[in-house]
Amino acid sequence: MADSGPDGYVYPGSWSLPDPSFGDGGAVSIPGAFGVSVISLVADELGRILVAASDADGVLLHRLMTDGSMDTSFGDGGQVRISAVDTCTELLLDGSGRIVLVGKAPAGLDSQPYVARLLADGSLDSTFGTEGFSYAFPLGPRTAGSAALRRSGGAVVEVTGLEIHQLVAIDETGALDTSWGDGGVVERPSASMSGGAGLRLLVPASDGVFAATGFPDSGIEGIEKLSTDGSLDTTFGDSGRVSTGGQFFTLALAPMPDGGIAFTGQVGLPWEDAAYGRFDARGNVVVPITYHDSGREYVQPLALAATADGRTWLAGEMGGITGVWLVLADGTFADWLDYMGAWSIRPDVRGRFTEVVTTEDGVYFGGETNTDGLLIVRVIPPP
Repeated sequence: MADSGPDGYVYPGSWSLPDPSFGDGGAVSIPGAFGVSVISLVADELGRILVAASDADGVLLHRLMTDGSMDTSFGDGGQVRISAVDTCTELLLDGSGRIVLVGKAPAGLDSQPYVARLLADGSLDSTFGTEGFSYAFPLGPRTAGSAALRRSGGAVVEVTGLEIHQLVAIDETGALDTSWGDGGVVERPSASMSGGAGLRLLVPASDGVFAATGFPDSGIEGIEKLSTDGSLDTTFGDSGRVSTGGQFFTLALAPMPDGGIAFTGQVGLPWEDAAYGRFDARGNVVVPITYHDSGREYVQPLALAATADGRTWLAGEMGGITGVWLVLADGTFADWLDYMGAWSIRPDVRGRFTEVVTTEDGVYFGGETNTDGLLIVRVIPPP
């Protein structure tokens, strides 16, 4: 039997609303001040969900069991507080189940990027950097944004500062990886990526990384693929680059099961349209940029994640409420969702989703609300 949506609309087939076996009616609320938002969600091999958020006291990690309860084997009753840093802009899990954090840490009156690595139980990994923290970045006031794990170990981190934009590689031990770029650093055009902290604009590829960028010679938005040594992968697109268009503002990237890359963002003011597009592993267009009008202003799709069958879930904000979009494998928005292809899981609560992750148990959305603090919702996807 079909189920009804928040506005009474009846969905086809066996579509399910928030999964009642997760948390309270499909949702878990974690108290926190308004403005404290989920930076990242990741799922481990056991299906547990790790949640990272930044607040005035540093970074707070929570790990949830598949039923939404706190995993008491993690840290102190399911949470870990890291007060030695200011922010977390990326949360990753490596192939050994270790937790990798990237963000900004204090450095006297200034700030510096950091990478931290924790063991699966939430304790700092003393074999990485200095007691679990690496500050192996070029000197100067700067901060870290997106990051992507490397198959060889370690991570590539986006580093920004005043007229500074770099991709810096940190190796498995926490040291600067000098096999990447020029002594571990690839210089980028200043402000070449279109987003900022918390926006996933750097993601792993099967043999390198994808990065959102603005091309220095034209200012047109695009995506580049970098090889394992930091050079442009000339097998991708036009000498390593593809264009997403001059009027497009990229907000997130996601690797696809076929080795390609999907992207989402917004177009023009007052930001009424969500947009989606996809390239294959060679940079050929699979889905040209498709625009979606949700009938609201200030539409921001802030994250996306693909499923094994090629569908893509987008999460963000629609005029002050949480927004969800589903893009089918052929690139069309699922028009049977509310608002002609978009849907608010909690239309009664003002807030936004900043993360989405797909698992065998369902699709998880995480974000902030002005009443519940952090909000994690699990949805069973339609067939």
